Amino acid sequence: MTDIRSIHHVNFIFRDLEKAIERFESVPGIGPFRIEELPERGVRTARALVGGTWFVIVSPTRADSAPGQYLEEHGEGF
Repeated sequence: MTDIRSIHHVNFIFRDLEKAIERFESVPGIGPFRIEELPERGVRTARALVGGTWFVIVSPTRADSAPGQYLEEHGEGF
């Protein structure tokens, strides 16, 4: 068994990146977010450093991308 000592990042998937940013920036200690366009992956992301962990919101820009397919099958969330 391995002891987990740190977490590099946690991803959350949402359809609307801006709405998700608004939602999470209302939580004290989260934000500001840095938005990135990643067309080769078919996503837009917003990330904020929370403690030593990156909090990442992923929003698919293409339904055929892996995140787009995941969102379609599982819905929004962690």
